[in-house]
Amino acid sequence: MSLFWAFVVYWIVILAACYVVTEYGQGFLYDEVTPFVWPKVLGASFALALVLAVSRLTIDTMFSDRLGWTIGQAILWFLVFMFLLSFHPKHAAVLGVITFVLVAGMGTMAVSSLNESIQPTSREKAPVFDPKNKASGLRKSATGPQTQEKAEAKKAEEK
Repeated sequence: MSLFWAFVVYWIVILAACYVVTEYGQGFLYDEVTPFVWPKVLGASFALALVLAVSRLTIDTMFSDRLGWTIGQAILWFLVFMFLLSFHPKHAAVLGVITFVLVAGMGTMAVSSLNESIQPTSREKAPVFDPKNKASGLRKSATGPQTQEKAEAKKAEEK
C-alpha cells in the first residue's frame, strides 16, 4: 500500500477519534468546548496521521522493536492535545497518550489488513478426504512416518 493511502486511512481514524475525544472531553472536563473545534481537529489529525504514516508502526512492533517511535509519538500526541486542542497538561497527558495507543493500534490494524493479500488458511489447503482412496484418509499428524511406511508396506503385500 502506498504511503498516500496509509495516510488517508490513518487520517480518517484519527479525525474521528480526536473529534470525539475533544468534543466530549472538553464538554465533560471544562463544561464547554473551545471555539473553532473543527479546524483545530482537522489540523491536529492531519499532523498526527502524517507522522503515523511515515513511522510505519505496526501493532506487533509498537512496544518492542519500534519503542522509540512509540515514545516519540506519545510525546507528540501529548503536545498536540495540549497546544492545538487546548487541554490542560494533565488532561492532555492522559487523553493524548490513551488516544494514541488505542487509535494507533486500530489504524495500524486497518492499514495492515489493506496491505496483505488474502491467503488461504491451512484448513483450506488441506486435501479433502476421498472415501475411495483410503490412503488419503491417513493424516500425517495422526500417523508418524514409521506408521505410514508400515501402511504402505501392507498395501504392497496385499496386492
